[in-house]
Amino acid sequence: MDKGKMILHANSVGKGSAQLVIYVNNSKHLDMPLPDKDSKGDEVANEYNIDVVLELGPGSYEIKIDNDEVNWFTWDYIVFENAVYAKAKVQVIGLSNKTFAMLWIRNRDYNWWNIVVADRDVETLKNVTIELIGLEEGKYVVEFWNTTTGEIVQMQKSLLQTIKLRYV
Repeated sequence: MDKGKMILHANSVGKGSAQLVIYVNNSKHLDMPLPDKDSKGDEVANEYNIDVVLELGPGSYEIKIDNDEVNWFTWDYIVFENAVYAKAKVQVIGLSNKTFAMLWIRNRDYNWWNIVVADRDVETLKNVTIELIGLEEGKYVVEFWNTTTGEIVQMQKSLLQTIKLRYV
């Protein structure tokens, strides 16, 4: 197979600065400072308007995009060229730092089209394990929320540095 690419189109930075860091298979591949150029703090100001390109050879990759600064940056899109995306049933979207993590864990098949239009029965996901790493050692409270009702459905306390969440 030919080489592939990941193209991230960086747009804007909040007041202050950001640091775009890209890890490939848990190794830091890119560390790019993004200073605030216009002091606007506008997420669509196009102060950067650049493509950050990551060349990928044949193989399997886990790519993590991070920000090592206190402020935010936005991107408009991420495109993969000449790549096959391994689509998992579980989608995890989150924000974290060294003392806090917030995750949205969802079944990709549970969407408006499948439920409302196609009237499909969506299989409940079972035996899903998600591991949070990089948290400082300490006491943590883990809450599981039903995002449809807005209710906490489960709560657990953890003293571990690495928290493993198991959804059954």
